[in-house]
Amino acid sequence: MPNVKSKTLKPIIEEHIEKGSEIQTDELRSYNGLDKQGYTHNTVNHGDKQYVDGDTHVNSIEGFWGHMKKGIASTHVHVSGKHLGKYAKEFEFRYNSRNNPEQMFPDLLNSFDKPS
Repeated sequence: MPNVKSKTLKPIIEEHIEKGSEIQTDELRSYNGLDKQGYTHNTVNHGDKQYVDGDTHVNSIEGFWGHMKKGIASTHVHVSGKHLGKYAKEFEFRYNSRNNPEQMFPDLLNSFDKPS
């Protein structure tokens, strides 16, 4: 993502998120107007120390980014923008498997195409 300006974020959101979906964000002004674009938009205001409002929070995605950043810094040291999507998929797999580590390796092996 080159920046977090509204004119950058909104086309990406529209391309990847189905209209009618619920989007939860912090108070970044770039997200203003998502409700007028056909999304249910809920926010929390970190500036006011609000981190949860009922079911609305961004804690899960922030946990994921923290996990990914630590993994890159400790394992890969640096990643190129060209391959960032592949690293993100690796850390998505790790993050989603974190509560069942004994199943990670079998699941990884099963993700590869089996020879015919």
